[in-house]
Amino acid sequence: MENNSSTKKSDLFGFGTVMYGFTDLLVWHSKDFLTLLGHMFKDYLFEQYKPARTLVYVDTELENRIIPRSGALNSYLSLIPFFIGSLGFLKQQFGRKVRQDVHLYFRDLKNLFSDAGFVFENAPTRMKYRQSPSVGLKLLHFFDRPRNCFPSLHVILVAYSYLKTKELVSKYSADESAHAKADIFLRQWSLSIIESCLLTKQHGLRDIAGGLATISAKCPEFGQEDIKEIISLLFSEDSSSFSGDTVYLVKEEIKSVYAELINSINIQKGDYRSALVNYIRSI
Repeated sequence: MENNSSTKKSDLFGFGTVMYGFTDLLVWHSKDFLTLLGHMFKDYLFEQYKPARTLVYVDTELENRIIPRSGALNSYLSLIPFFIGSLGFLKQQFGRKVRQDVHLYFRDLKNLFSDAGFVFENAPTRMKYRQSPSVGLKLLHFFDRPRNCFPSLHVILVAYSYLKTKELVSKYSADESAHAKADIFLRQWSLSIIESCLLTKQHGLRDIAGGLATISAKCPEFGQEDIKEIISLLFSEDSSSFSGDTVYLVKEEIKSVYAELINSINIQKGDYRSALVNYIRSI
């Protein structure tokens, strides 16, 4: 989906929008942004380079049917422009009205990173089926080790950013057509990033489901139907990396693990961190 997701990028989320968002972060939300970066190092990078422990292989045999694509690297690395550009778009459209919303936006992300860090600490994982057919993917895999894959922070950040931006646009926009256009673009771009997690072999199917289940549990205001729509639309426009049959199996596996995790979270009365840890320990 890399091509479709970038078709209207110059119209809605071009370089100027990303820079506007970055400038706004430095001027009005620098403390929130620095705190989030601190959580990224503490909850993810620090856990990545801890001495080797007992690690659970989180990927499945089905991962072998997903052929890595070098072209997906661009989508994978576009997470930060997507995140910052989304904030820039909100500020361009709605100005100071969203300042408090953005503060709460960062608060939620900090909590999500902390909760993922809890899972990494108590149920560390790694990938087994990880091919690197190109220089770009080899470099990515060298610098980003195949550890602490579940839940996928990439999926958590992109899914939250998409759904929260969509929510705020709907909250403040008086122009339904502009809202629809932004929503379509955001959805396409976010889907391409989630797909790239699989196509770059950075994550497996369980990791994707774990990231989406985390969003459902932490942010029930989005609704499980929003998450199910995301899953149903994955690889709907570009499945050239594998057959239509494999696309079906990929979606069904993500749906199945997502449903299993949501059920476990409900049984544990919303304690989703423990539910995620227990799921990994049960594999």
